[in-house]
Amino acid sequence: MFGKVAEGGLHIDRGRNTFPGNITALMAQQLDQNAQLLHAVYDAQDPATASGIHLDKLCALTRVIRQQAQPATVELKLTGDSGVTVPAGQIVEDQKRQRWITDASVTLTGEPGVAYVMARSEEVGQVSALKNEIKKIITPVAGWLSVDNPEDSTTGRDRESDADLRRRRELSLQVLGGSSCAASVIG
Repeated sequence: MFGKVAEGGLHIDRGRNTFPGNITALMAQQLDQNAQLLHAVYDAQDPATASGIHLDKLCALTRVIRQQAQPATVELKLTGDSGVTVPAGQIVEDQKRQRWITDASVTLTGEPGVAYVMARSEEVGQVSALKNEIKKIITPVAGWLSVDNPEDSTTGRDRESDADLRRRRELSLQVLGGSSCAASVIG
């Protein structure tokens, strides 16, 4: 229809307020959305441009798994009345107001009662405590009088970034590419 109209020398008004203009705008918008989707799918297949879950899946093909965030860990010295049991899950706090959760139930022994227990930071990521910084009991137990960390904690770890994951993937491919065919078959 439009071809015959155009051949006859008639002009088709495709302005914003016309039916042909509205149809053209809707089609252009849909084509643009499709093009953006196709571009995103294409980018998700390239380790250099993929991100998030798409990068995780590409890296899994080479057996490289993203490192998840980890809490810090610390050994705590609990003191109090001999025979008192401090259940797992008790919360203590350091001078920076970071909270730590005990991993196991322990019984204080000796005079005075003493026990050592591992604890993890409540928050994951770059959390740490220096020696003798953990002093405050948040969830008290009758007979448990004090807490301390005789050594520095380990430092927690943030979730591995896309850039770091890409670097590890590249290194793993270099290592795999450096072995002989015979070693690959035997190993």
